[in-house]
Amino acid sequence: MGNYIVIVNMLSAFFICLSIVIVFLRIYRERIQYKILLSFALTILLAGAIINTLEHASMISNTEGFEQILSILFLPILIFAIYERIIGEQLRERIQSEKKFKGIFDQAFSFIGLLDNQGRIIEANKAAIKFVGYSNNDYEGSFLPDTKWWDHSEPEKKKLLLALEQAINGETVRFETTHLDINRNSHHIDFLLKPIYDSNEKLIYLIVEGRDITEIKQTKLELENHKKNLEELVQKRTLELETANSELQTINEALNGKNTIIKQQNTMLKRAFDDLKEAQGQLIQAEKMASLGVLTAGVAHEINNPLNYIM
Repeated sequence: MGNYIVIVNMLSAFFICLSIVIVFLRIYRERIQYKILLSFALTILLAGAIINTLEHASMISNTEGFEQILSILFLPILIFAIYERIIGEQLRERIQSEKKFKGIFDQAFSFIGLLDNQGRIIEANKAAIKFVGYSNNDYEGSFLPDTKWWDHSEPEKKKLLLALEQAINGETVRFETTHLDINRNSHHIDFLLKPIYDSNEKLIYLIVEGRDITEIKQTKLELENHKKNLEELVQKRTLELETANSELQTINEALNGKNTIIKQQNTMLKRAFDDLKEAQGQLIQAEKMASLGVLTAGVAHEINNPLNYIM
């Protein structure tokens, strides 16, 4: 029976050693705390197995106290390793998620900020900070209307105060405003305030987002000016065409009058031509009769001369 226990303890020690080697290899690749704790717990278990083996092999004695200490240490360390594995993994995932969010938050082209439920700034991204020249988080804890983004215009500040009141009451507010950049150049901003609630429907944050639409406004203004110029040009061309059309109508009416006269003259000429043609026919007929008379007189004369001679 003793030999059987020794063999079992030796196999247990072998597999524990193999587990320790695997854990240490993983620790070398990924330095994660729970693996260190797990390897430590396995080392304690291995030490207990070795001591138990040596005891049953009659190589050492009086190890009960030491085995109890090892067994007492093993279980808490193992539990703590498992706990650190679960909680640590969640913390690492959360840290990784926060890093991704921070990267997106800071690298966004738009102005993005986070306010508490009273309108005080908790955080702003780099685009918004760089725009007005803040440094060293000077803006944190400031009431949004009192910051550099709004110090150039009282009417715009009043507009923001009204928007904050609406957002705190649960409305998503969007309006157009202006900001001055670090060089005090005015920019048109499409501004948004959105409330964020927790699981109990309690307001915890306000999300602020601003988008620089200065180029869009300038382009729109240029398009409107271009449209206005085109409309004026079209009106001018239309007036010119109407004038030209009126002149053409006048000329056309004059031509119609002349055309009527020409038609009348053509009718008279046609009548005169018909009369002339008829007169020409009559003249030809008269000439034919005259020629016949002359021919008849000649024939009569030629006949009359022999008759006179005969008579």
